[in-house]
Amino acid sequence: MVKEIKVKETQAQLQEKNAQLKAKIKTLETLQTPQPHDSKLDKYMAEMTKIKSTARVDSGAISVTEFADHKNISLWTRDGKRIGPLHQSNALRTFQLFWELGRFLSTERPTPEQIVAYKESDEYKKWLAAHLKMRAIKDRSKKSGQIEKLTAEIAKLSGVTVEALNKILKPGEVQNVSAHLKNE
Repeated sequence: MVKEIKVKETQAQLQEKNAQLKAKIKTLETLQTPQPHDSKLDKYMAEMTKIKSTARVDSGAISVTEFADHKNISLWTRDGKRIGPLHQSNALRTFQLFWELGRFLSTERPTPEQIVAYKESDEYKKWLAAHLKMRAIKDRSKKSGQIEKLTAEIAKLSGVTVEALNKILKPGEVQNVSAHLKNE
């Protein structure tokens, strides 16, 4: 019998909750019925929205504006090499220097088609041959036996052959100096 009483009590509570929910639904349906359209109110709300969007207030934020006194510029060779970015005065000086050297620069980057056309021209081939000849002379002057001269001088001063100086020891062949001194 105790079980039946509990079921009846919960059933009564459920019916009461159901009645409350039905009443809520009726009140919500009355609120959702379309209201008559008021054009003055629409205009008023549109103007309020426009005022808020155009005259916004940024007093609660710090605005940072970057300012630069110049704009860097890049110069381009006819074979697509970039020089820069440079300050205006440096760009002018570089442009004049290259002009005097016979190299023509431009502020506009050449297209791949322009680069290919320039590399096939006689002007580029002539310049490349002169450039490679100059690089060969520079490389020869750098490698003109300075290392060999230095190793021969070190070998003479230390009393060791040049081959012994040039031989690079493997990690297992390296001798510990302190252990070598203890043995003597």
